[in-house]
Amino acid sequence: MLLFLLVLAFSLSKVRSIAFEPYSLRTQSLYEPLGIDVKIPLLSWRLQSSEITRDISQVAYQIRAAHHERDLEVNPLWNSGKIVSDSTVITWGGPTLRSRERILWQVRLWDSDGKTSGWSKIASFEMGLLNARDWDPAVWIKNKDYATGNTSLPYFVKRFRISSAISSARLWIVGLGQFVTTVNGQSVTSGVLNPGYFDWNKTIEYSTYNVTAALKDGDNVLGVALGKGIYRAEKPLGGRYYKFLTTPHPMKLIAQLQLNYTDGSCQYMVSDSSWLTTVSGPLLESSWYGGEEYDARKELLGWDTPTYDHSTWKMADISSIPNPNAIYRARESPSIQSVEEITAISVTDQGNGTYIFDFGVNHAGWPKLSMRGARGTTVTMRPAELLNSNGTINQVTEGTPIYDRYTFSGNGIETYVPTYRSYGERALLEEFYSNMVSWIDYLTSKAENNIVSYGLGDWYAIDQSTPVGVTGTYGYWMSANGLATIAYALNRTVDAQKYSDLASKISSAFHTTYFNASAHTYATGSQAADVFALEMDAVPIKEQQNVIQHLINDIRQRGNHTSTGEVALPSWFRMLSFYGHDDVIYDFLSRTDSPSYGYAIIHGATSLTEDWDGPAPARGQSLSSQNHFMFAAVDEWLMRSLAGIQQAANSIDYRILNIKPAIVGNISHVEVTYRTTRGWMKTRWNRIGTAFTLQVMLPYGSIANVYVPGMNATSNYGMLIQVKKTEAMTVFKIGSGSYTFKSVFDVNTKRE
Repeated sequence: MLLFLLVLAFSLSKVRSIAFEPYSLRTQSLYEPLGIDVKIPLLSWRLQSSEITRDISQVAYQIRAAHHERDLEVNPLWNSGKIVSDSTVITWGGPTLRSRERILWQVRLWDSDGKTSGWSKIASFEMGLLNARDWDPAVWIKNKDYATGNTSLPYFVKRFRISSAISSARLWIVGLGQFVTTVNGQSVTSGVLNPGYFDWNKTIEYSTYNVTAALKDGDNVLGVALGKGIYRAEKPLGGRYYKFLTTPHPMKLIAQLQLNYTDGSCQYMVSDSSWLTTVSGPLLESSWYGGEEYDARKELLGWDTPTYDHSTWKMADISSIPNPNAIYRARESPSIQSVEEITAISVTDQGNGTYIFDFGVNHAGWPKLSMRGARGTTVTMRPAELLNSNGTINQVTEGTPIYDRYTFSGNGIETYVPTYRSYGERALLEEFYSNMVSWIDYLTSKAENNIVSYGLGDWYAIDQSTPVGVTGTYGYWMSANGLATIAYALNRTVDAQKYSDLASKISSAFHTTYFNASAHTYATGSQAADVFALEMDAVPIKEQQNVIQHLINDIRQRGNHTSTGEVALPSWFRMLSFYGHDDVIYDFLSRTDSPSYGYAIIHGATSLTEDWDGPAPARGQSLSSQNHFMFAAVDEWLMRSLAGIQQAANSIDYRILNIKPAIVGNISHVEVTYRTTRGWMKTRWNRIGTAFTLQVMLPYGSIANVYVPGMNATSNYGMLIQVKKTEAMTVFKIGSGSYTFKSVFDVNTKRE
């Protein structure tokens, strides 16, 4: 039984010839972003129509941009004119952008029939603070009275008055280690666990918020509550688990609020000593890793509203940037969002006031508890991935102790939720190109005769005999080969050849150093060594089938199990599939004994785990993390092989695709929907007896070679080009739109 199901249903529309239009306009891949600091941002869009149109693509575009909607047509800031290109990701070509500047933009397109779309809906983006001096005169502030165990975490407010009509308002802020921001008691902080993770010794990532709607005439209050997050604040309260603490740093913030009035004037509110602060609140501890401590008896009801009496609060203390060499950067990655609420499926009374809540699935989140308690009563919530044999929780896999503690105010039913909340884009490759070159230079300095013999090896491998040099050299080759591809995409032809040659030298050195001619394998004969050699193209053509057979023999001898670790597993899937042995992968995925995905599943795992055995170690292993992004390479196989969706070599932005599904085992039906940078694409195949049907829908601007397995392949669109035809496979070339293919498939026919 295959333990994976890939099903996303779709319907195929009746095909008509109608024009398409641009939609989903993005800047830096973000929708209507505020506060970006990329001086030449990327503008992108997707294509759509009310019905599917076959073999239509964008051949040209035109962009226009302005500060005001009225100027887009008659007085644009930038008009690209008609540009012949099928690209849907374009760099800004207008004037140099300035801090705080807001840009409106539109795009229209021409298709391959010469038709022109209408202008798209208007999109916008705003620039952030592009220079450190743009923060002036804002300064970092803190509350120096904070002390773990003696005070609460710090709260800050800035009171101000508005006496004229506001047109817009923007807040730029960063709080370390984490922060929640309000205006007049209304949260303006999007997402949770802000500001996210970054190395504050190098980069300070600030967030930008539109706070216009939260402001009002008269008195206003801007409020900020700080938590520790993963910032090196101090050791957490109550001996909680912590990481990364070296020298403690005070929690602090820097902020700038810009008020734009309808008369064209503006006003700034900045963080300085005029802000008020207290450490007499209810939040006593707030750590990503250790948990939260909240005493509801000390709640500051309405602390961030104009009616609150702040007379006992002190003036903020002036601080400094965590590292004078750190640079400010706008946060572009979306905030973590709370997306689902999970209800406990069972509650077990352990006695002595202890209850075990089982939520049925391992997940990342925090508890929400509603109950009544006498004033001063405490409730402690301890998360765990596993239970001990006596039914108590086991925190050994995630660190200990981790807990949230709540002290009741005694005011009826109280609800507690911890607040420690935390693609064809060449410009990104250009920005970090020199870093990648430095990485290759570093590896080259460590290599001896193009062999890198250090590193962690094939992490968590079943067969630990693979030499470190095998894994290290594969990593060296992957880096060189990847940089050659990137250089090619950036039109750096000299570099592309240089790193391609280096990759070839590494591959040759690997073969010379590790090939065992008599056994038709590499190094110790491990599965990892074989798949690395195959993927590096180190194996001579005459030996390729011998090495593949050696690999398969080892898998079969191990009861259809892989012996690789995390590093080699992606290559294991790719090489078996590339050489037409998806049946071997299917047999592995069908296993329920150790080591396998199935074994972890039948023993209660509800997420990927750090070790193959999940919650039930079967090979002398100790328990490891039960929620760990390890061994996830099967996802790639499900998409590339089972569903058959592959971007062609040297294709960028999903311009060219190969649709080549693998028909294995007793699987009779697979469906997938995937959103590429050009739009949605869909594949669906099913087989009943020997009757095979494949349906494909491509987004506008994409083309594909469709590999239809079986004999007598036909299409519902008679004008398609057949690129190749054999007894086992017919390859059709298609453009955008929806297609259906049928064939007679014999399960015993070898896949090409």
